[in-house]
Amino acid sequence: MIIDMARSYIRLKVGDKTIKIEGEAYIPGHGSPDFVAYANSIKIWEPPYENERINEDTKNKIIETLKSESIKKNIKIEIE
Repeated sequence: MIIDMARSYIRLKVGDKTIKIEGEAYIPGHGSPDFVAYANSIKIWEPPYENERINEDTKNKIIETLKSESIKKNIKIEIE
């Protein structure tokens, strides 16, 4: 679930963990996505899980969750 969104990040809840995904927001309605999320920023969970590593499978699950949530909320998100 997307729990927070700002100009430079999206905070996403996946199960009982939360991750802050860096990116860039754009002005809607100009043919661009509403937000570009940087896949390389998907590295660590927020506390208290910051010591748990995010492997490639988990990263892919996070990306799929973000895509699914963006469809539900009608937010155009591009992953780079």
